[in-house]
Amino acid sequence: MGKPSKNQRVAGDKVVEKILPGKSVLYIGMGGKTFSCPSCDREFSKGMTYEYNGAMYCSRGCIAV
Repeated sequence: MGKPSKNQRVAGDKVVEKILPGKSVLYIGMGGKTFSCPSCDREFSKGMTYEYNGAMYCSRGCIAV
């Protein structure tokens, strides 16, 4: 038998999950509409956006701003 893996967990270890802000939403602009981020003014017509407290942002980094 070899050495145990460094990534092996032992029973009783607590797993800490990161809580990421915002819910990811796919934005597809129809009829030439574009999305404009309220934090950084980035515009795009198709891509992932993040909804947080009723507002949409282009990235999770913009949510913290």
